Amino acid sequence: MVIQPLRRSGQPAWAALALGALVVALAAVLIVLPPLFGAALVGGAALATIVLIRPLWGFYLLLLSIPVQDIGAKGELTLTNALFGLTLLSWLLYRATNPRRRLPRSAVGPVFCVFVAGLALSMVVARELGPAFAALFQWVKSL
Repeated sequence: MVIQPLRRSGQPAWAALALGALVVALAAVLIVLPPLFGAALVGGAALATIVLIRPLWGFYLLLLSIPVQDIGAKGELTLTNALFGLTLLSWLLYRATNPRRRLPRSAVGPVFCVFVAGLALSMVVARELGPAFAALFQWVKSL
């Protein structure tokens, strides 16, 4: 039995190099950060990875995040809002990659999408993006 190499000799393994660079960069960032912030960063990255792989877990974590959503909040950006955005993105990516399951259709859906698109376009002329983004996010959450 002959084992074939995964790549030809002389070619760098770009994925392995990128992963190594990412690990070195993360280690460098964690060295200079306070320990509590570093632990929160690593825990948040782990939770984000879990939600991106299994979108249903994002909905479970949303329920658990409600009592502690104001811890570390920056204005309208709370833990629950960030987790909702990540869960919505993860679910949309899951639906886009699994076309076997069809989305439920209604007459209100396309009209609501046009409305949200109009709100997003109006952010171009907003004087402050923070409140504009918060209002847009509230509309998207009302789905």
